[in-house]
Amino acid sequence: MNFNLQFKDIFCKSFLFFTSTYIPLLIYSSVIILFSVKTNSVTQLRIKQEDIPQKISAIRSGYIPVFNPKNLIKDNEKLELYPIGSIPLKKSYYCNEGYGLIKYKTDQFGLRNSSDKWQKVLNQKNIFIIGDSFVHGACVPKNGTLSNLVQKSLKINTLNLGTGGNDPYEYIAILESIIKPIMKKNNKDQKVFLVLFSNDNITFNPRKEILLNKVQPIIKQSLDNLLVPTFKYKSFITKLVENNYPTDKNLIINRIKNKKKEDHRLIKDHPVYQIITIVPIRTKIKYFFKNFKGKDLNNSPSQKAIESLSKICINNCQPSVIYIRNRYQKNSNLIKNNYEEELKQISKKFKVKFYNTEKIVTENANYAPKGEHFSIKGYKNLANLIIGQINKNNNNEDAILKLNR
Repeated sequence: MNFNLQFKDIFCKSFLFFTSTYIPLLIYSSVIILFSVKTNSVTQLRIKQEDIPQKISAIRSGYIPVFNPKNLIKDNEKLELYPIGSIPLKKSYYCNEGYGLIKYKTDQFGLRNSSDKWQKVLNQKNIFIIGDSFVHGACVPKNGTLSNLVQKSLKINTLNLGTGGNDPYEYIAILESIIKPIMKKNNKDQKVFLVLFSNDNITFNPRKEILLNKVQPIIKQSLDNLLVPTFKYKSFITKLVENNYPTDKNLIINRIKNKKKEDHRLIKDHPVYQIITIVPIRTKIKYFFKNFKGKDLNNSPSQKAIESLSKICINNCQPSVIYIRNRYQKNSNLIKNNYEEELKQISKKFKVKFYNTEKIVTENANYAPKGEHFSIKGYKNLANLIIGQINKNNNNEDAILKLNR
């Protein structure tokens, strides 16, 4: 009898402890997951009603997808060079987050610049902006991209060296293959901005480390002073895409349609499963231990990228780092006090100026109508940050963009 009473007592206390602990966590997870489902449903609706029809129309008009280095590296085991952009001089489509499908012609390096921006780069002042999709210009038209906003205000040739999906390894490859050879030949004042996003907080990647050893200068000067890729690089990137991805219009269209059909969820991806197993809580715990176990900054790809920037951008060059926090992490002290603080320490160590975008990420108006990247207003604010720092250094405040234009 006493045993049964003790068992019931233990069971009741355990049950109360479990429910009092689990239920609050369950409620928290439900709010986070349901908000995510709502956001994803808006995205899925946009993809179905806008993205797919617009992409098919673009393909039929002679456009091809943007091929980013991340996927080119992931989908190919053996590479002879490090890719830094898509196929050169091709009509390409990018993305849509409320401004329609973004389309443009890639420059001679497969990046998002007009080709004439590479003219006389070796003989003039330039601003180089390196980064991922935020530098690439996701997903705004040409006049809303960071590089064009900066150039319009400062009247200094500004190069867009960003592609969606890039991480610190791609930043190093760009610094070594493009910026370094330019700095060796140009004695004019140069400015290089390295823009890092919260998802750049990656760990050591053995495969990319090996691939970085294959990085080499990929630029040469044409007879009319235009910087162009070496024949070896142009041939490499063109064959890489053509040999691994469909180039026929019908094949590309079928791939888009089939990808939609194959987009079915695994059990672990289902919202109910994620709520019951309190995935948001477990994710935060994993993040906590990942970032508080004494990470070796010397082995950090982010540190290597900033170190590379500081070594290449010297003498007549001013290096800077800009950090963009994820919009949903704007109020998280945990996120703020880790990667951002690490970047501050690393930048200080290598005597590189560091700037954050805290004022930009706190305003919803700075984000795209139907996506997670900046709106045109948001990119103007980001451009103002760059312009303001350059003007501050030059004691000239007249060139700041007016947001009401």
